Amino acid sequence: MSSLDFETEEARPVAASCDDAFVYVTLADGRQIRAPLWWYPFLEKASPEERGQVELEFSGVWWPAMDEGIS
Repeated sequence: MSSLDFETEEARPVAASCDDAFVYVTLADGRQIRAPLWWYPFLEKASPEERGQVELEFSGVWWPAMDEGIS
């Protein structure tokens, strides 16, 4: 079994946002994930405007202003 076996349409991100403490991601199947910003130093150091510019990809979220992402 490869890691690709776990990637399904249901796990695709459909929304993402950040506040001053957390990053939030909503998946296509309705699950919502929250993680502390300190897990992602590039997000913790970013301005609210930079955090607000997100691109949703099939397997993750990309912040083009920082050229970084999470999956």
